[in-house]
Amino acid sequence: MDGEFNGNKARKLEYFLHAGLGGIKRVVSYGSSQSNAMYSLSVFAKMKGLEFHYVVSNLSSNLAENPIGNFKFALENGMKIYIDKDRRARARALAYELAGLKEGEIYGGEAVNLTDGSDRSGLNLSKFNERLGFTDTNLSAKNMPNSQAEIAPNLQNQDRENLIKFDGSAKLSSTNSGEFVSHKNSNLKKSANPPSSNLPDEQDCFIGDSLFINEGVWQPQADIVCSPKINCFFGNNGMGKTNLLDAIYYLSFCKSHVYTTEERLLRRGEDLCVLQGEYFFGDRTESIFFALPRGQRKQFKRNQKPYPRLSDHIGLLPLVMISPSDAELIRGGSDERRRWMDMILSQYDGLAMHALIRYNKALQQRNRMLREQSTDTALYEVLEMQLAQHGQQIFDARTRLIEEFLPFFDEYYRAIGRDDEAVGLRYISQLQTVDLEAELARHRERERREVGYTTTGVHKDDLEMTLDGLPIRHLGSQGQNKTCLVALKLAQYSFLSAKNTTLPILLLDDIFDKLDATRVEHIVRLVGEERFGQIFITDTNRKYLDSILESIRKEYAMFHVDAGMVTAMEDGR
Repeated sequence: MDGEFNGNKARKLEYFLHAGLGGIKRVVSYGSSQSNAMYSLSVFAKMKGLEFHYVVSNLSSNLAENPIGNFKFALENGMKIYIDKDRRARARALAYELAGLKEGEIYGGEAVNLTDGSDRSGLNLSKFNERLGFTDTNLSAKNMPNSQAEIAPNLQNQDRENLIKFDGSAKLSSTNSGEFVSHKNSNLKKSANPPSSNLPDEQDCFIGDSLFINEGVWQPQADIVCSPKINCFFGNNGMGKTNLLDAIYYLSFCKSHVYTTEERLLRRGEDLCVLQGEYFFGDRTESIFFALPRGQRKQFKRNQKPYPRLSDHIGLLPLVMISPSDAELIRGGSDERRRWMDMILSQYDGLAMHALIRYNKALQQRNRMLREQSTDTALYEVLEMQLAQHGQQIFDARTRLIEEFLPFFDEYYRAIGRDDEAVGLRYISQLQTVDLEAELARHRERERREVGYTTTGVHKDDLEMTLDGLPIRHLGSQGQNKTCLVALKLAQYSFLSAKNTTLPILLLDDIFDKLDATRVEHIVRLVGEERFGQIFITDTNRKYLDSILESIRKEYAMFHVDAGMVTAMEDGR
């Protein structure tokens, strides 16, 4: 479609793109204020020389005053925007009003089916950060049948006069075209004698000289325009709060925060999962696109260009997440703590990350040879030399990390916990006492005959957290353990901030459970400081969040999450 849009959007509009639309003057539809459907319809209307009228259920003052993303592009294409809580009814009524008809009157033209009956759901997220990092981010996550999502092109010459607002009574508050009143109960009738069985149920049709297109054609999306500082999501357990944070996490690390198979990202019955985000860094924009087709490898694109290696993406969008699963850092196995160290390194030390990749490849090959009882001495020696070389790089990088990180950790623990408790981090590695290449050769025959895997190397390293010199996993209370973990993650945030020019995004997922009021107060005070950028908090208790927000008196946005639907609360500031 002339490079403006393609994939699912073009397929859905194919009929109208090639059909004769003589007498049709406008397109009327409804949905979210950052939907791909809205943008695509605006392009279609512009191409066809039609007016485009679009109804949203809410529009934040931030977005109205500073349009971004698809909303900005659609305005530039000439979109007229309306606001009504019952957007579907308002759009249907508007189609009649603009056509000069009363609801229930016979309309011209034939109904056209644009739906395929699929059950779809998705999420749209817009957020702002006025510091060096992200000035705003648009995120959409979807599960779709056989569809594509494309990043909108950069358009110019925005027409701000197209913005039309309704007040709470659904009456037009400012417009150049008179006063409209919302119709809450619209009843479009099916055309008599439909031309085929592939027709809509009173949804997608010509109404006089208006083309009304139902939102069900597109991926439903929930609009979220976030605060530049603090964003709170509350709702019962199992409603989707953690999934929302995990979507943000995925765009930074190319993987989920929770350990799950890629296949489980797909909704049952869907063929494709898509996640799309736009990150604004001052004068530049980074568009990140992720797709997971069923039965195929995942795809990541940056500014519409595929990554040759996913590792090239890590570090572009720094992020720190604190969640209940972090408890495994204390009580879990050593692999959890190694993964934590390496995740930090990957966000600022490219050499260490690539050493890890090469080390793991050599390790996998050596383990395969051991399992297969291979006796190829020459190949063993080559792999062991590689393991020693890359292993030493990893050991040195982890050692420097812990040395530089410890002061940050101590500072935050003392701020949250007690001044008379001293925390520590102790890096434990076989390379502190042995020559790795020689040790691998010494154990080779035993590993081949008895074990079947490599027992020596930096893949066996560990990190011990201590309280007053003793392992905290053995003597720490629940509160002390939780305090230790929160301090560890906040220290991680400050450490990465010092290493990068961009402030990381901070995700706090249900972290206040099992903490006393004093510790909670200290945490809230800390994250409210200017050193922290944009923050996302989830909790099950609205009253608890209210008290937290009141105590720090910072700009915030509040959202309610229910069965995957995200609703902005009007009392955010």
